[in-house]
Amino acid sequence: MMNSMCRFIRGWQKACFLNRGARVWGFSLLGLMLSGESLLTAQSVETLGPKVVFEEQQTLPAGSQMPGEQYVLFGANAQPGAAEGVDPSMNLIKLSDFEVTAPVLGRPRLLPNVRKPDLAKVRLPGDSQEVVSTGLLNIMGSPDRYSDVASFRIRNPAVTSFTLWVLHGTLPIGKTDQSYSPHLAIRVNGAAATAEVASVLTQVGNTFTQFTITGASRSDSFTLALKAGEGGPYLTVAGLSFSVPPALKSDEESFVEIEREGWLDLNKNGSKDVYEDPSQALDRRVNDLLAQMTMEEKLGQLNQLVMVGGNDGKDANYFPNLRRGEVSSFIWSRDLALRNQFQRIVVQESRLGIPIIFGMDMIHGTRTLFPIALGLSCSFEPELFERSQAVAAREARAAGIDWVFAPMCDLARDPRWGRVVETAGEDPYLSALCNAAQVRGFQGEDPSASDRVAACLKHFVGYSAVTGGRDYNDAEVSEWTLRNMHLPIFHAGIDAGALTVMSSFNTLDGIPTVANRYALTEILRDEWGFDGFVVSDWMAVLEQVSWGYAKDAADAAARAISAGNDMDMKSDSYFPHLASEVRAGRVSLATVDEAVRRVLRVKFQVGLFERPYTEELGYRTDSRPEDLALARECVTKSAVLLKNNGILPLDTAGKKVALIGPVGEDHREILGCWTGFCSWSRETLASGLKAALPEDATLTVVKGCSINSVAGTKTLQDGRIVRDESEAPHDKDLQIEQAVQAALESDVAILALGEPKGWTGENASRMSLSLTGHQQALFDAVAATGKPVVAIIFSGRPLVLPEVWEKSAAVFYAWQPGTEAGNGLADLLVGKASPSARLSMSIPQHVGQVPIFYNHYNTGRPRSGQYRELAEPVAAYWFGYGLTYTSFEYSPVRIVPASEGKPAVAAITLTNTGERTGVEVPQMYIRQMVCHEGARPKQELRGFQRVELAPGASTEVRFELTDEVLGYVDRQGHARVDPGEYLIWIAPQAHQGSPVSFDYENERSQSYD
Repeated sequence: MMNSMCRFIRGWQKACFLNRGARVWGFSLLGLMLSGESLLTAQSVETLGPKVVFEEQQTLPAGSQMPGEQYVLFGANAQPGAAEGVDPSMNLIKLSDFEVTAPVLGRPRLLPNVRKPDLAKVRLPGDSQEVVSTGLLNIMGSPDRYSDVASFRIRNPAVTSFTLWVLHGTLPIGKTDQSYSPHLAIRVNGAAATAEVASVLTQVGNTFTQFTITGASRSDSFTLALKAGEGGPYLTVAGLSFSVPPALKSDEESFVEIEREGWLDLNKNGSKDVYEDPSQALDRRVNDLLAQMTMEEKLGQLNQLVMVGGNDGKDANYFPNLRRGEVSSFIWSRDLALRNQFQRIVVQESRLGIPIIFGMDMIHGTRTLFPIALGLSCSFEPELFERSQAVAAREARAAGIDWVFAPMCDLARDPRWGRVVETAGEDPYLSALCNAAQVRGFQGEDPSASDRVAACLKHFVGYSAVTGGRDYNDAEVSEWTLRNMHLPIFHAGIDAGALTVMSSFNTLDGIPTVANRYALTEILRDEWGFDGFVVSDWMAVLEQVSWGYAKDAADAAARAISAGNDMDMKSDSYFPHLASEVRAGRVSLATVDEAVRRVLRVKFQVGLFERPYTEELGYRTDSRPEDLALARECVTKSAVLLKNNGILPLDTAGKKVALIGPVGEDHREILGCWTGFCSWSRETLASGLKAALPEDATLTVVKGCSINSVAGTKTLQDGRIVRDESEAPHDKDLQIEQAVQAALESDVAILALGEPKGWTGENASRMSLSLTGHQQALFDAVAATGKPVVAIIFSGRPLVLPEVWEKSAAVFYAWQPGTEAGNGLADLLVGKASPSARLSMSIPQHVGQVPIFYNHYNTGRPRSGQYRELAEPVAAYWFGYGLTYTSFEYSPVRIVPASEGKPAVAAITLTNTGERTGVEVPQMYIRQMVCHEGARPKQELRGFQRVELAPGASTEVRFELTDEVLGYVDRQGHARVDPGEYLIWIAPQAHQGSPVSFDYENERSQSYD
């Protein structure tokens, strides 16, 4: 059989032109099992690269000799054969020419109520010993999808074709004589199943299924997948066996092992270069590697592409680029096995083995989703950002993500702009604290740790000031506003150690920011000393042409890199053009080298040169209980109580509760936008309430209407908005009459309303800030019943809902709460948790007011120039506003003068005057009355504290009046403080309370940076 197999493979190679990356066509085979007991069907699909063909299937008596020369058996009593090494922690077995990875080697997985699988008894080649394997089970098997069981790849680059035998048995379900039809298949490079085999198996002996694989290389990854048949869902795989025809294996080629004791021989020269030596200083390693690189390899380090993913095998088109070192990074890496495969090609087959860095947007979680940033910032507890992003970092790194595009450091002032949802609100002081905490959460003390990732501050800078709240638009920002409102948030992230920065889409002073040298070099690097790298936003380098700032892709590339934008995301402008720009003298070689140096430095800092791969097995797709508990805590601390006439917390004993609205029982809307690797929440508001209500209470759930009743849209990767055919253009769920009836029969109606999560985030600007679809009509009808209404608003921006504010007995603004939305909100509703959140972004009375924010200027005519329809230019709810389940009293502000080298202090006495323990958030605001550098805002937040007090308890709350608290940033970027009069407020929100005058006694203005 071996000789005939060799002849078959050689003929097949000639017929199919099996060059790497060539497109080959498959065919179908019909085979009969030699014993006549099973009818087989098999098919192959079009693939890129290797070809997998089903050959035959045989059922042999137990104890028959296993075919092949290199094999591995799975199960508690099995021993790996012909293995060079076994790593139990990695579940990896190295054979002479192959390596096999499989879950829980030696521990077969069994489901409850499923009998132990039939034992697979075989004799090893050349050995009379009988070995028993209990096998691996396709525990996730179902009739409509494949379950990956084991993966394998070539170790020896000389091997291009081989034979694979899969030893498998049956797992009895029910009657022992039951027959069923499972499927086996091989997936190549993450693509769809190929060479699928459907067979009818019985309880007779062991079954060997034989495949031929041709045109393979070390770059290719193979996965054995199983799918259930209609008669029964389970199949066991006892082992794999390989055979390489001698005629196809060259003895002259030898396998190069790059793993060394404590280091990797990335350039395959047999010696430890400086850049390969972890004990060397960072700059020495970077410079040593840079000196060995060609121009093409340097430009490759500035090139970021998009990982396609999916089952079409198109990612194999990147293989030649990876081998030549032409790619530095991939964005949107969702397939862990494919991620490692890409990395393996680069590390093992490129000349210098420089690892890829894989990036992705992880805004408010990876698998465990926390409240969106605009919501979590309402906690006024930056530590929650650090704790939650540490969870996101651990989950992201486990999924193969080394680099996250967060935190978003833009300042939110216009709620029409969809990306306010990703920000920490309208105040630079609060935003700076929250975003610095996010950096610490992502990177920790050691970004190279296996549970940390590189952070990326975005979008630098002025992106949120786009005209009319329209995404990707121009922004007009004065130097004074830039220095004191926008830049401090980014500066805090740099001071926290952020390794990367993303340039923004907008123009700044007429120049696209991706090519704005003033922003990217003079401020970011010269003033702040940032030594990481800057990546463009999606296609932004090439978009200079659309702006009318660059002539073509080459001109755009030259301008962007010269300005200080180091890496090109997606537009493919740098790699094809910069070499010629350097030769023409329009870009200096030193500029290219410095950009490459910055990228390499970050790759070293995140540990990719020591640990390029991510462990695939043992990767959990669920959340840990402690992470869910943290997510639940974050929900309770981020939902803002806007109104409460005393109905909350709910007294539900023996009561009837109606939950009405499109978000009440929805598993997706509560997650919000940018959902990472999570698209569905197990818990809903309905399930959370059911668990929280007492046994004698009843809960009725009525959807009432869809969250939207117009044709839905979705945003493609290129930024285009197209119709989402999955959404109905009309409201098929309209149930207003049923909702009214449910409300009439209840003691209280909870309305879960909001805007679609797809209407928030990137490319999601809005003209109206109202409820979508028929939700307003639903609310009006339920409110008209006279039953008390508790409204819960789910949104990624402040909405203008005056009738909801007026007619509701209580209102919670829940934002987009994430995975534990249902449980956390239920805790608040029934009083298991007490509200403490404060608005981080003001809610306007009318959309015509926007942009509206608390830290505006007093103007020359503060009582004039207002809208005819509004007597006072006030928000519906100002920044810092939020209620609790108790009440607090603030004493007048008093100033404790500076003495003995200690700064002056502003203080109040805070008293809990209510009947419940609660958390109050006293906030200190300042105003400098005269500033010759430029007028300062009417109020600026410069301190806050979360204070928990029992009923009747009091405490002193103190804030130091230091230079940093009173100061500002001048137009040259220097932090300054001036002598003179300041007003100081300590109050529960912006624009409330009475200030006290404080005279800062310095002889002159002074710098304190």
